[in-house]
Amino acid sequence: MKMKSYLLMGMILIAGAGMVRGDENPISWDITCEVFSLPLSEAAKLKRLRKSDAEDYAELVRRLESGKVVQEEFLMLRALAGAATTVEEVSEMIYATEYEPPELPSNIGDLGDDPEKAKQLVTPATPSAFDTKNVGSTMEVKLSKWEEEDAEIRISLTLVNYLGRQTWGQGLAEGEMPKFAVQKIQTGAKVKADVPELIGSISPPEVLQPENGERRVWLAFVTASKAKE
Repeated sequence: MKMKSYLLMGMILIAGAGMVRGDENPISWDITCEVFSLPLSEAAKLKRLRKSDAEDYAELVRRLESGKVVQEEFLMLRALAGAATTVEEVSEMIYATEYEPPELPSNIGDLGDDPEKAKQLVTPATPSAFDTKNVGSTMEVKLSKWEEEDAEIRISLTLVNYLGRQTWGQGLAEGEMPKFAVQKIQTGAKVKADVPELIGSISPPEVLQPENGERRVWLAFVTASKAKE
């Protein structure tokens, strides 16, 4: 018997906690994270020009229309100044991590001299321990310092992809476990209101790269804007 995994689709969570400043009217900020992909050589050329992050962002947006750049992610949340906030767009996968080996029942009666009957009574490898993995996109943000037109933020972006299953063992001893690809950026930045800031690059594994053509690189930008009343 093979273990099946279950997906709970469309789970979205937004939560805030952990105020660090006692303002009576704390400022709310809209935090937007956008991830673009483009060929490796084009990404290198873009950064060699040593333009500002805002100029690089504008150039990537311009190239979207030509198809040379693809927008891979768009995540947005409203964060209260001084609070830790999270947005998730994930599927929850439950999967087996340990298996009990095949075995005979403790009481099998008289089988005579027929070994085939004994084989029929052997139970297959059975899942005995489980774990859970969130597959999808998660962004965590905390604004630690803020002024009228800029803020300091801590941001963590995690992208998890399900890559299928790998099997081991043979026959009744066969078991299987899922494979995942995880890309993560965790950093701090001082951002100006309404000005895109590059927070890092992500290089997906080979299995997520195009079958034909040049390897692609993902560039992640964050833009913080004061929420309008």
